Amino acid sequence: MSREQISILNLINKFMKSGLVLLLIVFMAILTSVSCGNDNPAVTNLENSEIPPTTFNYKKGDSYSLDITVYPSNNISTNSPAIIFFFGGGWVSGSINQFLQHARYFAQRGMTSVLVDYRVTQRHNSTPFDSVDDAVDALNFVFKNSDQLKIDKNKVVVSGGSAGGHLALMSSFRVMKENNFNPAALIVFNSVIDTGPGGYGYDIIGANYKDISPIDNVPINPPPVINFQGTADNIISVDDAEKFCQEVNLKNSICELKLYQGLGHGFWNYNRNIEYFKQTILEADLFLIQNNIIDGNPNIEEWIEDNQ
Repeated sequence: MSREQISILNLINKFMKSGLVLLLIVFMAILTSVSCGNDNPAVTNLENSEIPPTTFNYKKGDSYSLDITVYPSNNISTNSPAIIFFFGGGWVSGSINQFLQHARYFAQRGMTSVLVDYRVTQRHNSTPFDSVDDAVDALNFVFKNSDQLKIDKNKVVVSGGSAGGHLALMSSFRVMKENNFNPAALIVFNSVIDTGPGGYGYDIIGANYKDISPIDNVPINPPPVINFQGTADNIISVDDAEKFCQEVNLKNSICELKLYQGLGHGFWNYNRNIEYFKQTILEADLFLIQNNIIDGNPNIEEWIEDNQ
């Protein structure tokens, strides 16, 4: 027992004899503080806890306002890698919550995770071209405000599923061409690859489809890509996914196509099948390690156990 604790106990004995109960309570509170072994009990170990998200407005129009929701990295001591998620929904509907669990997982793996809201037809009477413009503006916002967001702009990963994968690809290719910002990697899930007559979305995009068709806009030296695709997907074909990887390889980069036999569109979603969610997260984590974006070891099994 420390000298401070002995002194306090002596005072308590005096108070008990004198009947000063209120002061006794005060000193008991002090004793608890001293004996807890924490030099500064007001300080929380943020390295081991989930930091609450913050919302930033990145774009406003006459009839809309668009935000990003940022889940900070658990490593708060330095600018961290980042991963930006675009939800799917055919540019018609959808919610940032689709990638909420992905964001939470990668935040505790040391990445600042960003969920992007963008215009969709049901809420904004918008077109796929508007959605692409929003995705580009969101990506530019993250790059331009990387210091404020505590992000290493040399390690920004862009991700999304289905139409959100399309936005991840197109926004990355656009910012590379227009602003000299270079995403470090792309992680997409059954992404829309081709918006032409033989692909997906031509009926609503029309003759100018090449302006926002990823396979027609792959730049020289694109970021490395990993794409998760079900072989039974009746919306996005394996053939399109394979052709896109070939195009990325021709433009001097790496494209990994992860085929899941017999599975359909959206099999990787957290609320669809937890096992496929875990498998695709593990593959994505290893991909980021291989490309020197994050380090350490994947911990998806432990994370799932702690969060169910």
